[in-house]
Amino acid sequence: MEVTEIPGIGVVVAPGFPAASLASMWPSVYALPEPDRMSVILALVAAANRHRSCAADSEQFPAALVELATDPWPYESSLFSFFTAGLSALECLAFGIHALGHAADPKTFPMETEAQRRAVNIKLTSARLTTARPDDGVTHVVQELVADEAYSDWLIIRNHLSHRTAGGRTLTVVIGGPPIPDKWTMFDVPLVPELTTERLAWLEGWLEALLSSAHLFAQSIVGAGKTPPGG
Repeated sequence: MEVTEIPGIGVVVAPGFPAASLASMWPSVYALPEPDRMSVILALVAAANRHRSCAADSEQFPAALVELATDPWPYESSLFSFFTAGLSALECLAFGIHALGHAADPKTFPMETEAQRRAVNIKLTSARLTTARPDDGVTHVVQELVADEAYSDWLIIRNHLSHRTAGGRTLTVVIGGPPIPDKWTMFDVPLVPELTTERLAWLEGWLEALLSSAHLFAQSIVGAGKTPPGG
């Protein structure tokens, strides 16, 4: 997998990550006051890193399927890392958006203590945006993510893999017809490369939507921003 560095900000991203949206947002982020600026920067870079991990897992998944009959570890490892990193990418952007909220309204978006920062997640960010910025585009995007059934499914699978193995597979023998792919028994999902590639595409769509709306949110707080050193 080839990766690229975003000019001016030094963040390395995998194919499919919305690099242009991140780059266009950077001047507004850099104009934020501390500690919110660093909180947002760390969250954005982490989201890029988590997506890169997720993309690498998806790339390796077809080989893991081939090895499944003789060695289930690559399969287990790929699935666990893929679903964990993918959800983390979304959570990182939610944390960054919450930090933007803190810059504008620290009472509604408290982040002064470690306990307050640890409590931030996608649903809490959505609830606080709904209270403080009900008409903002970023609020609608986060609300739509929380309501997306695919997001709920991803969360269920991640939680399962966080505490248990992936479990067995269901094999179907077909006589005189085209073969039927094995299924992941726990979730009745076909064990094919599309298991990860289709979900990765879904993730990338949401990363683009979140970054684009977060950019407008940041601009509403600090304006167009300023160019960071070396940018």
